Amino acid sequence: MHHEEAAHTDIKESQAVLERGLLEPVYYLVGIEAYWALKWIEGVRRRILGQEHRHDGFMRVEEGTVSWPDVVSFLQTPSFFSEGRVALIRDSASWKTKEADIKGWLAHQQLTHTCLILWDKKASPNLTKLLGAHRVINLLPIKGIAFTRFVEESARARQVKLGRGGAEYLTQVLESNEFQIEHELDKLSLYDKSRTWTPSDLAEVVLPLAGTAFWQLSDAVVRRQRDSSLAALEELLVAGHDPLPLLVTIARQLIQVIHAVEAVNQGITVRAFAEREGIRDFVASRMYQAAKLWTLDELKQGLDLIARADLAMKSGRGDPENWLTAVVGLILPAR
Repeated sequence: MHHEEAAHTDIKESQAVLERGLLEPVYYLVGIEAYWALKWIEGVRRRILGQEHRHDGFMRVEEGTVSWPDVVSFLQTPSFFSEGRVALIRDSASWKTKEADIKGWLAHQQLTHTCLILWDKKASPNLTKLLGAHRVINLLPIKGIAFTRFVEESARARQVKLGRGGAEYLTQVLESNEFQIEHELDKLSLYDKSRTWTPSDLAEVVLPLAGTAFWQLSDAVVRRQRDSSLAALEELLVAGHDPLPLLVTIARQLIQVIHAVEAVNQGITVRAFAEREGIRDFVASRMYQAAKLWTLDELKQGLDLIARADLAMKSGRGDPENWLTAVVGLILPAR
């Protein structure tokens, strides 16, 4: 994360604080770079609440629902499972008394293991001045060599080997979308960790974000539309796409639907789910709608079928295209 405004902290510097520095009682995130914001927030939760209790001890407040007394009460009251407390307040424009409330909180005797995080798209000059540069984090996009390094580091973390130009190819095709970069690297990791991926290899596996048939297949599968799924699949196979990465793509879609079903059961909002999964709001809404069409057992049975087909395809038993078509047909039975 490059540093364009010396007056404020950038994400790279704030990550260093997470790793070895003292956390401030309040931080102010400014910008729309959701990937880096969520990565940093998760780091705070992990440090304060621990790996096992990241959900316990965390409060999220959306725009228009800020009740400052409730937030203060939450921050000051450790739970049975977690001494720490982390509160996130999103889009605080409608919170009219925030400067006075935050000023009072800063003067208050702070509890240990407590952090209040505010996240706005645009900075409030008064709040920025009140908090000081060391508590304001600018969410600036990374570009050029810095983004290439991000892709390379993400690939190494998944044991995916990228050849010369591989990182640049992913950056271009996936439009510098960090969430999508990780999504595709996860697919490559499932597909073949021993392979070194050159741009020409990646062109056969990683589809552009605008790939119409690809998105038609993904959307039709999660909506349990059998005929549409088979038609989109046939279009991709006729175009010469390898069956195995398409199978992995379907698996990833079912996993995301599982996440949606679990989020619905936990009462998580669509917006919070979209941010957590790194998808656009309208895609998250479709996932929530799809969650009503599946049971967890059906989804897990589908993943089991995919695992069996994956093993058969990799061991050379049968035609991969036939396996893939059969799996889609079994996952989405005619109704």
